[in-house]
Amino acid sequence: MKNTLRSIAVFLALTLTLTLMSWGFVGHSMIAVRAQLSFNEEMEIFEGWMSYLAEHSSDPDKRKSDDPEEGPKHYIDLDNYKMFKDEGRIPMTLDSCISLYGSSFVEDQGYLPWATLTAFDSLVSCLKRGDEDNGKKFAADLSHYVADGHMPLHLTRNYDGQFTRNQGIHYRYESEMINEYHDQIQYGGHEIGEIEVIRDYVFTYLYENYEYLDTILLGDDEAADADPSMADDAYYSTLWNYTKHTTITMFERASHALAELLYNAYLRSQIPVSTEQIKPAGQDTDLRIYPNPVNSTAHFTWNSSSSAR
Repeated sequence: MKNTLRSIAVFLALTLTLTLMSWGFVGHSMIAVRAQLSFNEEMEIFEGWMSYLAEHSSDPDKRKSDDPEEGPKHYIDLDNYKMFKDEGRIPMTLDSCISLYGSSFVEDQGYLPWATLTAFDSLVSCLKRGDEDNGKKFAADLSHYVADGHMPLHLTRNYDGQFTRNQGIHYRYESEMINEYHDQIQYGGHEIGEIEVIRDYVFTYLYENYEYLDTILLGDDEAADADPSMADDAYYSTLWNYTKHTTITMFERASHALAELLYNAYLRSQIPVSTEQIKPAGQDTDLRIYPNPVNSTAHFTWNSSSSAR
């Protein structure tokens, strides 16, 4: 796609100017800008957004210090839900979860899937009314939440390895290792298509990515054996070698999921107008509407002739 190389160059320039960056910038920026590798010809509107998304995909992290409601949007502790332990799933609507478990419990476990869906719906609304400035902001939020949904330590009660003697793995894996090895995270794009039910799509990838949790924890165990200080090159090279396939897979799937969700936001923002819906009763019409499908504004010409009854 055009502008792809330019967008990737902007991302690389940003990464070279920053140090000690966590998944919160390096990973999120990579996932955002490489979503473009899966764009199709209908997604031209988003091509000009990619530099913004690369720079602002970590804005939700920045908001956490000022907005107490932001933090729970970045995770969901799936394995604290009894239903997940028993059936491998949880209720997909927030109201259903609250009804079954109570609002305090649900808040403590995090709102990640519903934050993702809210960002998606807000993006659709912006696209419908042609509000590109706010659309970019919600697309950046969507990018962030999609990336968090592809990071297993954001999906578990054992988010820092505190229950498996892996204390501190979150920072070591998400920040230090990604900093060191981000240039080895290479992948391409894949075909995207229409999603029938967005909610199902989001929950499906959450459940799939949860399964990668053990790989990260086992990688930490092996790396700690190589370097008990867990601070030197031996630790991080071992952790990377153990987890690199999983890490690249999660990044690749996150970029693809973001591209697919952006595409489906675009599809849902298009409002086809049926001439039968606005044709006056008893009249033959020559009704021409443009553009069709309609985005935010439509124009039409209408020639009519009354029919006798």
